[in-house]
Amino acid sequence: MRTLNRMRRLWCEYHAGQTIVLFALIALMLMGALGLALDAGYDFAQRRQMQNAADAAALAGAGVIATNTNSGNYPVLSTVQTVAQQNGVDPSNVTCWQINDSLTQLQSCTNGGIAQGATGVQVSVGETHATFVMKALGVGTSSTAATAAARVEIMTTFTTGPFTVCGIDTTTVDSAGNANGTYGIFQTNGLFTIPRPGNWSGCGGGGNLPCKRTMESTDGGGAVPNPPDSTSVPQENSSIYYYDAAGKNNGGFLGNANTSAPTFLIHGPNGGGGIATCNITSSGFKGINQTVTTVQMPNTGNTYPPMSYGTSLGYQLSLTPGNVASVSASVNGPQGCRAGQPVNNCVLLLPVIDNSGPGGSSPSNGTVYVAAREFMYFYVQQIQSGNAHSGRLIKNFHPQGKGKPGFSPGTTTPLVIHLIK
Repeated sequence: MRTLNRMRRLWCEYHAGQTIVLFALIALMLMGALGLALDAGYDFAQRRQMQNAADAAALAGAGVIATNTNSGNYPVLSTVQTVAQQNGVDPSNVTCWQINDSLTQLQSCTNGGIAQGATGVQVSVGETHATFVMKALGVGTSSTAATAAARVEIMTTFTTGPFTVCGIDTTTVDSAGNANGTYGIFQTNGLFTIPRPGNWSGCGGGGNLPCKRTMESTDGGGAVPNPPDSTSVPQENSSIYYYDAAGKNNGGFLGNANTSAPTFLIHGPNGGGGIATCNITSSGFKGINQTVTTVQMPNTGNTYPPMSYGTSLGYQLSLTPGNVASVSASVNGPQGCRAGQPVNNCVLLLPVIDNSGPGGSSPSNGTVYVAAREFMYFYVQQIQSGNAHSGRLIKNFHPQGKGKPGFSPGTTTPLVIHLIK
C-alpha cells in the first residue's frame, strides 16, 4: 500500500507541468476564438463601410463625367476623394480610374480633362485599423478594401410629371408666388413659318403661320439648319438654373444655389394667370397635364427623335389638360417627388415645349399635341395654398434608374447614374 501511494505521488509530480501547458493551450484557443469573433466582426463592419464609401464616390464621380461637353476641366478626382472622405476614407487610400461602357480603364481620374470615350469611373478604397484581441496573438492590424464602378447611361423609359412647361416667355414669380416678369427658358430670335397640315391649329390658327422660333444650336457644330433638323437642340437662356447638382451622389442634393436665377410659374390658377402656352390656344390652359405620358427613347442615338409631322423637331407629347395635378411615378433619389404624395418641395422631371409643335385648342376632355424639346428637372413648390406651383431648374441632376449604355458628350436626353460593379 505504501508503495502504491508513493508511485501515485511520483506520477502526479511528474505530470503537473502538463496541466499548465494544457491550460495554456486551451486559453490560447479561447482567445483566438474571441479574437475571431470580435476582430472578424469589426472587419465585416469596416468592409461594409468601405463598400458604401466606394459606391457613393463612384456615383459622384460618374455624375461629373455626365457633365462632359469636351471642353474645360472637370473635378472628377477631387469629387471622388471628397465623397470618400465624407464616408470615412482617407483620400490617400482612394484610387480612381475613368472607364468606358466595357469597364476598360482609360486613364486615372484627374481634375482636368475627361478621356475620350469615358462614361463612368471605377473607385477602389481601403483602410487599415488596429485589432482588439488578435493583437495579443501578434496580429496588430487588419485591412479592408472595396471597389465600385458607376456608369452614365441614357434614360430609356420615363414618366413625365403632371405639368407641361412652355419654354418661351415663361412667367417668373417672387418668393410669395406673385408674377414679376418673364424669362424664357429657351432663347428666341423672332418669328418663323412652320409648315403645317391644314388640320393643325396653333399660333392663332391652322396652316402655314408665323410662330415664335426657338434659337437653335447644333450637336456637331457647323451651320444651324433652318428649319431645325434632328441634330439641332434649343439654346437655353443664360442663368436659368437655380441649382447645380454636379457631382452630388444619387440626386440626393440639389447642389449649390444661384439665388439670382428665376423661379418659374409652371402651374397657374387659371389660363389668364400668366401661364405661357406655346401654341396651346385655349385660354383655360393652366399648365396641368393629366395625361400620364411615358416617354420611350429610341434604341439608338442620344438625342430626341424628331416629330413625325412636317419639319417640326421635338418629342411628340400628347397633352390632356385638367384640374387635378397628381404624380403617378416617383423620381428616384431622396428629394424626388413620390407617387400619390403632394407635389411640394420635391423634384419632378417635366417636359419643356416650344412653338414647333402642332398645338391648338385644349378642351378639358381633348388632346393637344406639342413638341417637347427637352425634359428638365424642376424643384417644385406649392404656392397660393396649393392652387399653383412654381419650379426652379436643376442642372446636372442625375438620379439612379433604368438606362442603357451609349452616353457621349452633348447628349440631350435625360441621364441616369447606374452602379454596375
